[in-house]
Amino acid sequence: MKTLILYYSKYGTTEACGRQLADKIRGSVEVLNIKEASIQKLKDYDSIIIGASIYAGTINKEVKRFIAEAAEILQEKRIGIFLCCHDKQKGLGEFMTANLPDWFLEKAFVKAHLGHEIKLEAMNFFERGLIKHIIKVKESYSQVDSVAIENLAAEINGWEKVDG
Repeated sequence: MKTLILYYSKYGTTEACGRQLADKIRGSVEVLNIKEASIQKLKDYDSIIIGASIYAGTINKEVKRFIAEAAEILQEKRIGIFLCCHDKQKGLGEFMTANLPDWFLEKAFVKAHLGHEIKLEAMNFFERGLIKHIIKVKESYSQVDSVAIENLAAEINGWEKVDG
């Protein structure tokens, strides 16, 4: 099986999750920034997993655009999605529904939330202030869910889920 993991990552968390996931998937796996991906290249893969982050309830416009432009090819593939965001419940429900086309959500054989990180040092002054005010954090932290990554890999591979 040939798998492509496409991601968009503003601060590096979604990319890191995609690379950790790739290390756990059997077969040939390529990890690629969605900004560098060619729609025609999708034809070379059996499975395509898209990783995105949520900011203020919204998936990056590059991810939305790519899914819209690649819809015809994606509908012929085994597809999945993982999100990195602060709110797991909203991420797997409201945020996916609000940001992804119905056909994509119906076709996706895996949907996962892989946690999140707050990297205050990577943010500009405005972003830092906003995050500190909204989420009430004073320092950077990581809540990337390694068990969720293992479980997603297991689903992709057809293995049993890892207990967590």
